[in-house]
Parts: sequence; C-alpha cells; structure tokens
Amino acid sequence: MCRLAVGHTLDADLISGADDSSRRVPHVPPRSGGKLTGEVTIEEPEQRDLPEVQEAAGPVPPPDLEIDSLIVGDTAVLRLRGELDRCTAGKLGDVAALAFEEGARNVVADCSDLTFLDAGGLQALVALERQAHRQCGTLVMRHCSELARRIVEITALTSVLGLEAPPPS
Repeated sequence: MCRLAVGHTLDADLISGADDSSRRVPHVPPRSGGKLTGEVTIEEPEQRDLPEVQEAAGPVPPPDLEIDSLIVGDTAVLRLRGELDRCTAGKLGDVAALAFEEGARNVVADCSDLTFLDAGGLQALVALERQAHRQCGTLVMRHCSELARRIVEITALTSVLGLEAPPPS
C-alpha cells in the first residue's frame, strides 16, 4: 500500500519489488487539483486457505455473577462468584443498594471466587466505593486473584478500591 500527499510527485523508480504478483496501474490525479505523477504498484493479496469455522453449539450464555451478602453491624460482606463486567455490574449495584438500605456503611468485597474482572467491573467497584464514601464508610477488596489484583494495580485504583494486601505465603 502506498500513501501519497496531494502535491507530491511519485517517482516510479521508488516503487520496487514488482514481480509476477504485482501489476502497474497508471495513477489518476486527485480531484483536489494536486499533481501526482508516475505509477503506483498494487500488489494482489496473497491467496491462502482459511481454517474452517465450526458453528457454535448454540448461543453463548451471558456472563454470570452470584453475590452472597451478609451484614454484620455496619459492614456488608459481599462474596462475589463469577464474572464482574459491564453485563453483571448492575447486579452488584442492586445488592449494594439493599445493603446500604439495611444500614451498612462499610463494604467488604470478598473476591476469592471472582473469575473475571474488566473495565466495566472496575467501574462498578468504583461506584460502590463512592456509595460507601457517601455513607461515611469504606470499601475493601479482599482475597483477590493475582489477575484481579494486577488489573486494579495497573489502573492505579489500589487505594481507591481498598485492595487488601495478600496474606503472606
């Protein structure tokens, strides 16, 4: 592929590597009135066999998130199982809202069984932290997998989300 700015001259000698799979096409000047001269080499795409695509057994089920909640004093312990992403974030918000209505101020998110976390899940956790903060409480993420821990660290949300240090090995 060759990109040229309008008003430049293309020297046909600059285009090299023409072989049997290439063809030369005379260049048509652009409508803007710029001047391009010479020829442009257009290489035919390489033909290759693509692997056969097998049909899926059925529709892919939506990700699932199960949340067990327990309120102890002013702390809601939410045990997250499954995938926390943009599709399941609403469920976390709903459970948290009920916990706050029951009088919780602090939230402990037990992530020991969390199998997936993406940007939508992080957004839900940040929203949960803000809700806790409005209640004069905090959010603590506990028992995170190495992958979830790394995602939180890379996004610089460690202190915002109250990421608890892993237990010593």
